[in-house]
Amino acid sequence: MLQAAIFTIALAALQAPAQVPEGNRIRLLIVDGQNNHDWPRATRILKGILESSGRFTVEVSTTPFTNAPGDGSDRWRPDFKKYGVVLSNFNGGYRANGVHWPREVEKALEDYVGNGGGLVIYHAANIAWKNAARSDGGTLSV
Repeated sequence: MLQAAIFTIALAALQAPAQVPEGNRIRLLIVDGQNNHDWPRATRILKGILESSGRFTVEVSTTPFTNAPGDGSDRWRPDFKKYGVVLSNFNGGYRANGVHWPREVEKALEDYVGNGGGLVIYHAANIAWKNAARSDGGTLSV
C-alpha cells in the first residue's frame, strides 16, 4: 500500500506543471501554415500542451498560403535566432508545385540549426524540405 502511495505521489509530481519563472522559460516558435493534416487544430493542441507544462513561452508564425505575388511571403521572415526551439508543423514544400518558403527563410533556418538551434519536426512536417536546396549545394533533409 505504501509503495502504491509513493508511486501515485511521484506520478502526480511528474505531471504537475513546472514552476519555471517566466523569464527562464524556453522560447519556442511553432511554424505552421500548410500541412496535409488539420494543422490549425494541431498547432492549437501543441501550443496548449507546451504552455501548460510551464516550461515554454510559445509563439506561432503562420506561413503565407501561396507563393503568388502579394501573398505576404515577401514580408514573412521569422527570426529563428530569438528562440531556443523551432517546432515545424509545416509540410507544403515537398512537391514541385507546393508552397516553398522564401529561400532567405530556408537559409535562416539552416543557419539557425547549424549554429546549435533546436528544431523539432512534428508528424507530417518531416517532408517539408524534401527538395529544398542548401546553401552548400546539398539538400535539406530532416
